[in-house]
Amino acid sequence: MSDQAAHGSTVTLYYTGTLEDGRVFGTTAESDPLVLTIGGGEYLRAFEEALVGMVAGEKKSFTIDPEEAYGEWREGLVAEVPRSVFGEGPAPEPGTSFLAELTEGQTVPVRVAAVTEETVVIDANHPLAGEILCFEVEIVSIS
Repeated sequence: MSDQAAHGSTVTLYYTGTLEDGRVFGTTAESDPLVLTIGGGEYLRAFEEALVGMVAGEKKSFTIDPEEAYGEWREGLVAEVPRSVFGEGPAPEPGTSFLAELTEGQTVPVRVAAVTEETVVIDANHPLAGEILCFEVEIVSIS
């Protein structure tokens, strides 16, 4: 086992991620710890970089600005579409997520922001776009 976490290290950790208002968006509190390889690209680069230099048993709090997380929220990623696009039956509920097909055949994840009698407002921004992410981590082991 390595003394300090470095690029290429496999790190086992517990974490809680909150927004500035305290709402939790992710945690390992009720589950197994997270295992990741620093520099592996599976998680936010800024999250992985914040682990560099930590040692087993160490706890740390840090924040990640939107630019290094999921970007700023962009109005251009919100669209109002006719409710008829969703066919007969009830319209999707606000908060529902699904893959929308673009005219080029690509798909993008979107979520329903609002529903009216005639339209459905869909938002392709990441749910955490524009948010400052606050993390508390505890390193269990490093290898």
